[in-house]
Amino acid sequence: MLKKAQTAYFATLVLCQASNLISCKTRTLSVFQHGFRNRYVNFAIPISIALLILLVFIPGLNTVIGTSPPPGLFWLIPLPFMFFIIFFNESLKFGKRKFFKNNDYDAELLHDMHTV
Repeated sequence: MLKKAQTAYFATLVLCQASNLISCKTRTLSVFQHGFRNRYVNFAIPISIALLILLVFIPGLNTVIGTSPPPGLFWLIPLPFMFFIIFFNESLKFGKRKFFKNNDYDAELLHDMHTV
C-alpha cells in the first residue's frame, strides 16, 4: 500500500508541475491569449507524462524505482490541484492586466511577446 501511495504522490507531483508550467509561461497573458507557441514546452509535457507512465507500469523500472501501479481512482487525485493551479495563476494574471496597466516592465514584456 505504501508504494501505491508514493506512486500517487509522484504522479500528483508530475502532473501538477505540468499544469504549473502551462499556467506560468507568461507573467500577464492568459494561457488562452498566449496559446501553446513554445514547441519545447509542448514537447516536454507529453515526455514527462510518458516517463511517469513508464516508471509506474514497466515491471523492471518500477521495481528499481520502488513504484507500484495505483488503483484507477488514485489517478484522479491530481485533477483538483491541477485545476486550482491554473485557476489561481489565471486569476493573478487577470488582476495584473486589469489593475496594473501602467507597469512599464510588464508593458515591455507584453510588447516583446507580440513582436515575436
